[in-house]
Amino acid sequence: MGATVAVAVVGLALTFPNSGIGPLAIFWAILLGEELWSWRRSLRRQPPSDLPPVLPDRPAAPEAISAGPATLPLPETPASDVVVQQIVRTRTPDGHHRLSGWIRVPFDAGQRTANAHLAFCPPFATLPEMHVEQTAGPSARVKTGQILPHGARFDLKLDRVAAKPIDVCLEFSADTPAETIATPPLRGDG
Repeated sequence: MGATVAVAVVGLALTFPNSGIGPLAIFWAILLGEELWSWRRSLRRQPPSDLPPVLPDRPAAPEAISAGPATLPLPETPASDVVVQQIVRTRTPDGHHRLSGWIRVPFDAGQRTANAHLAFCPPFATLPEMHVEQTAGPSARVKTGQILPHGARFDLKLDRVAAKPIDVCLEFSADTPAETIATPPLRGDG
């Protein structure tokens, strides 16, 4: 609304009293046409109110987190395909860091292999210990293709070519001691 008022004020300031009616009509037609087009475009961009919520209801956080390699209690994987991944980063009182969660990997009809990529933010200073396990979907071979301090890649291969679009759900965790978390240097140090 403020932009429309500003355009009208600028248009009035540029309207000179001795200008001919033809050039003024063309100027105002262009100005009003652009504003109407802009308003129509912004009204079309508003999301429809009948869309489902993006995130599922979240259960209460666990009371305590163990520092061992056992997996953390995670919220259940939603049945719908609206949410495609969920990652939780935790730190225990003794300083142990863990990134854990799940990711849904889609396969199209006729597809047999796929890759899933995860980002660790902030990155670990060293390679984390990675655990991955398939929790849903058709039988597949799951390999950790690459582990880096800033992320990981999982390579999946279905036992059979997908006859229709399907998802394979993976649960994962990346563990590293507290002293191996990367911290960016402060400017002016050194």
